[in-house]
Amino acid sequence: MSKVVPFKSKVRPPAKDSIFKKNMAALKKRYPGYVDLILNSKLDPDRYEIQKTDYEQFKNLFVKPLNMTLYDKANPIAGVANNMARYKFKNNLMLFILGFGLGYDPLFYTEQLSAKLHTEFVYVIEKDPGIINEAFKYTDFTAFFEQPRIELLIGEPEGTIFTKLESYIGAAGRYHDLRNFRIIHNFVGMLDNEDYYLTAMNFIKEAAVYSIMNYGNCAIDSITGVENMLNNLAEIVENPGINLLKDKFKGIPAVCIATGPSLNKNKHLLKGLQDKAVLISCDATLKILLEMDIKPHLVTTLEREMAIVGLFEGLDPAAVKDVYLMACPVVYNEVYQTYPGPNIIVYRNFDHFKWLEIDRGMIDIKFSSGNMNFKIAEYLGCDPIILIGQDLALTREGKTNATGATYGDAQESYLREQRFMLMGNDGAPIETTVSLKLFHQAYEIDVRHHLETNLGKVINATEGGAYIAGTEIMTFADAIKQYIQTETNPLGMIKDIVGDFKPPADTWRKLLKRVMKSKKDFKIMSKSCRAAVKYIKSVKSQIKELRKNPDEAKAIEITKKTMSYRDGFAEYLDTYQLYFAHVAQSYFLNFEVELRGMMNDCENPTEFQTEITLRHEEYFRIMGGLMRICIQDLEKAEIYILQRMKAIHDV
Repeated sequence: MSKVVPFKSKVRPPAKDSIFKKNMAALKKRYPGYVDLILNSKLDPDRYEIQKTDYEQFKNLFVKPLNMTLYDKANPIAGVANNMARYKFKNNLMLFILGFGLGYDPLFYTEQLSAKLHTEFVYVIEKDPGIINEAFKYTDFTAFFEQPRIELLIGEPEGTIFTKLESYIGAAGRYHDLRNFRIIHNFVGMLDNEDYYLTAMNFIKEAAVYSIMNYGNCAIDSITGVENMLNNLAEIVENPGINLLKDKFKGIPAVCIATGPSLNKNKHLLKGLQDKAVLISCDATLKILLEMDIKPHLVTTLEREMAIVGLFEGLDPAAVKDVYLMACPVVYNEVYQTYPGPNIIVYRNFDHFKWLEIDRGMIDIKFSSGNMNFKIAEYLGCDPIILIGQDLALTREGKTNATGATYGDAQESYLREQRFMLMGNDGAPIETTVSLKLFHQAYEIDVRHHLETNLGKVINATEGGAYIAGTEIMTFADAIKQYIQTETNPLGMIKDIVGDFKPPADTWRKLLKRVMKSKKDFKIMSKSCRAAVKYIKSVKSQIKELRKNPDEAKAIEITKKTMSYRDGFAEYLDTYQLYFAHVAQSYFLNFEVELRGMMNDCENPTEFQTEITLRHEEYFRIMGGLMRICIQDLEKAEIYILQRMKAIHDV
């Protein structure tokens, strides 16, 4: 018989009540939201049975439908050790464990393996809280719960697992470890709840992809956004911001109108609602509404695409004189020049808008103007928020958009993408695409946050399309009857709030000073990048020798010198973090993911340290190149600001 592998923390035999109370006290301190769930959940006697093993302090769980035990019958911990050995871990910065079980897998990994594998984060998912209730009777988990690197997800419905995982991966820089994470499971536990854990496994991967997408995947797009911001300085300075409207519409319903094909079914019901609800339209929906003589109060747009101009071309100025364009000023300036109505500025949650030091209101907008509609309604304080035309999926006839959409109702940009299945609002599966699925995931994240922070109801009156977890499904007619009956005059409220806006007189002068300082900072940092490349070239012969004759201390010394050039950017943190971080983040994120993942590719610490230095040659070349682009953009902005100041006699 194998010798039992001890835990570092003590595992006591019975005195079940005292161990259970200690565990519940530790759980309450770290995970108070799970206390009632665990207390009120019991082991299902028709499905499970606790069995003894050869070691008094360790119990086993017999799974009756499978006629199998969760762990080795004689020695559960030796069985766990053998299972872990099969994974052939090398370095593992982030670990997802599918199934808490009686706790032996998480305890063994964190106490026996995590330190030598450099594990920084452990995420444990358990479907059945009744099993954890039973585990708490036999094993002391207090030390386990005290570790901040460990996170638990217990009894979570399948529909909300993705949003929880996205929130976890997206926080605290964990997305940097996405090339260096592992997913492990107990074999019997996986068989016992196969559909649930396979779904969780897929959601882990999807949340990882979503996190990368959320932080950008193209430096050119990021540069374009910042350049467009500089080209839109006049619009930013001279127009009111959404910050003036924050929470001014509490208790007033909002209708968020997107261009999904289901809009055909209920768009006519919007007539007569202008005085009773805030109507927020996507850019692509506006012309459809105007043709019906329906005038939304707000129209949103956020994409860095010239195609947006086509959505506003030919509009009658009289028709949109009371329709406020809420554009994120990363759009091309041509969008502002084409739209003949009034403007309200909306910042997306990007640091380069903080760099401006011109407050116009910032919202955590994700990928689509439909999502932007929802976040604006939330920011205004509207309740309930009612969605129509938010299909996020194809119809069964292959339609992507409502009839009358500027670029057609079966748009190739969606139809040529890979397809997936989601649950429809009618309970039947429905087909979606890569982009639409991304929008759907963003919506589920936002709705979850909206509900968890008690901001009000979200009604999905789309009458088709994909189900958004957390929304209440009803027809638009029923939503109107129940929620949109009182006249509130939203247009009058908007006009009263933003109508007298004037920017402070010294805004352009302050902006000029900001531009000149950042230009100077970039010149210094760019010079530092060139010095770093020169240094790395100078030590390549030493690195070659270290590869032959490993010397970790010497390799670390070279790495520290290399990293000192990066550390030097902290002296210009205001410019680097606020202006440059968004420009560089897509490249930087992928670089960091690859760099941290490289731990598993190197044979020894010396190789890893020298590889860090060698890879930074490309890093400093690219970062320096991006900084030089920023210098050129700021020089153009400086000239423009001086011209503007001269025109208004502020020089």
